[in-house]
Amino acid sequence: MILMIVYYWSRMHPDEEISFMFGIRMQSKYLPWALCAMNLLMGGMPVAQLAGIVVGHLYYFLEDIYPRTSGRRLLFTPAFLYRWLPLHLNRNTAFAQGGRLGRPGAAAPAATGHQWGAGRRLGGR
Repeated sequence: MILMIVYYWSRMHPDEEISFMFGIRMQSKYLPWALCAMNLLMGGMPVAQLAGIVVGHLYYFLEDIYPRTSGRRLLFTPAFLYRWLPLHLNRNTAFAQGGRLGRPGAAAPAATGHQWGAGRRLGGR
């Protein structure tokens, strides 16, 4: 399950520079394969990691590639999750688009720079 999430994240951010195991720098698209190779080098069988990569790629295909090419979505969020969560976190909210969380329909604050308060000095001075 974890490697499926790592694989999907690596596909969504393929060119992000990451550090792995003692400062080895690589692009994030190689992270699932590096984790699988690390498990193999430590004497484990990478069957679970490879299954996570396959499931992650299937989800990536059904959620991102297929809807872009065909115009149809095959995966949908169940309706009970929309009723259960106080804020609908779907692809149309500001959260999913990199914005701020807030009440639905609330206007986002204008981006005019930092307008912090005067603050207070520590130590009572």
